[in-house]
Amino acid sequence: MVEWSKAPHWKCGVPQGTEGSNPSLSAIFCAQKMANEAARLLFTVFASCRAKCYIGVVNGQPVCHVAMSSRNKGSSVEARGCRLVVLPEWQGAGVGMRFLNAICEMNLQGDPGGRFPGRPVTTLFHTSHPGLAAALRRDRRWRQVSATLYGQSKSKCILTMAKSNAKRRKSNPNAIAISSGYGGHFRAVQGFRYVGAEGLNA
Repeated sequence: MVEWSKAPHWKCGVPQGTEGSNPSLSAIFCAQKMANEAARLLFTVFASCRAKCYIGVVNGQPVCHVAMSSRNKGSSVEARGCRLVVLPEWQGAGVGMRFLNAICEMNLQGDPGGRFPGRPVTTLFHTSHPGLAAALRRDRRWRQVSATLYGQSKSKCILTMAKSNAKRRKSNPNAIAISSGYGGHFRAVQGFRYVGAEGLNA
């Protein structure tokens, strides 16, 4: 499994080699997942150097995508999975879960293709999709760590992100300006952490 710029072939959950960079891949998943301008901006942020993006390919056709960002965990850090997208014709076949598990296992092993090469880390993943949440609860390699009924204050998040973005832009004037925030929705969100074999052996 390798990152976005070298999209891996994916067959029955097993990486089968790599192919060259294909910038048009991002447009496929952007059109599938993103419905408005703010979401497209967010996708651009995830597709930038702040996250590693991965694409699963079946018989030469891209079928799924996930981005891996980072999250501070006390004095340490862990990977944070974002924007898992599976094209409609592949949904419900288990491809997304196998793909997500493979990427998270790479992170847990400190694989050179993982979010932090040479540094084993757990992966945190959030979803509001009931089917995916149920699948993650069934898989013993995942542990549920949070559940919220609705989003937090969006206005507070906008202020926090603006402050953080202002600091980033001082050191890097070319950084993307962010004026949006998270929260302010009535959507239940559940959080999970990938622990791999530790969960299977428990």
